Amino acid sequence: MDPAVADQGTTRRASRPWWRLWAFLLSLLMPGLGQAFNQEYGRGVICGVAVAGGFLAIKLSGLAWSLSPALSFSIFAVSVVLSLVCWFGTGIDAFLRTNAARSRSVGLVARFAIYFAFILGWWVAAAIVSIMPGLKPYHAASESMLPTLDPGDTFFVVNGYYHSHPPQRGDVIVFRLARDPSIEFIKRLVGYPGDRMQMRDGILYINDVPLSRAQIEDFSYPRSGDGRLDRYRQFSESVAARSPYRIIMDPRGAKDLDNTPVLTVPAAHYFVLGDNRDNSVDSRYPKGDVGFVPAENIVGKAVFICMSFDERQRRTAPQSFLPRIDWTRTGMRLD
Repeated sequence: MDPAVADQGTTRRASRPWWRLWAFLLSLLMPGLGQAFNQEYGRGVICGVAVAGGFLAIKLSGLAWSLSPALSFSIFAVSVVLSLVCWFGTGIDAFLRTNAARSRSVGLVARFAIYFAFILGWWVAAAIVSIMPGLKPYHAASESMLPTLDPGDTFFVVNGYYHSHPPQRGDVIVFRLARDPSIEFIKRLVGYPGDRMQMRDGILYINDVPLSRAQIEDFSYPRSGDGRLDRYRQFSESVAARSPYRIIMDPRGAKDLDNTPVLTVPAAHYFVLGDNRDNSVDSRYPKGDVGFVPAENIVGKAVFICMSFDERQRRTAPQSFLPRIDWTRTGMRLD
């Protein structure tokens, strides 16, 4: 091809302003893809690997939780910032360098094959990272763990934490249901294999010893729809030698599960409860959906809330369709 013709083709291609925007959006959609669109394939690989490395650091930061929660959270925060900087940086880089893209002797089919390779690479990387031990995000879908978890909370779980650490009483855990492993629940682990568990007038007894608890200020939560507040009795409860956590109970008197027979936890199983004691399906139903939790069904340990949208605001002002971030809960530890 005559060089003058090639230069004219490049000029025409670069003179279209929306090419820049297209390259920018492709990089935001999938880091490195904008550079591939600019036919700078090596640069695209470098950009993609940089962003993927940041995401991997976020995932692996949870593995440091057992050493130091503060260190783990610091690594997480720095990794998030660096990942976002790299992500938006790849978009800006693709936007600024669109005019520098030069026509190459790569046909249309070959170019789309390269685009597909970039997309496939991200899919494979995401699949590998998703099954690795480390942080995994979850969203609280019910009120069963109030006041510890609000339905507006998105929290992180250290997936695979219990592969190398024994479960501790008081841990907030995510586990798969025995009857349907595709369904995952979150509850508080309170009973070990062989323990005799019983509720008496709303107080949990472990091996005939009641848990220490003290009533504190009432807890209020808006009803869905009318926005009126329901008030709950709130207690500070302690199990073993760990820090106290809060539980709530319906003030309208005893419920069915406030008194139970003695339940002996089978071998290789654990006993779990929701912190919203009168609104939780848990191990107090031995033959129910949850029952005793098999050890192999425990997915990981919940460690902190990464983002919280104010569910109270949505319920008290349903006409407000824009969610409001509850900064008081964001970053709150769950252990």
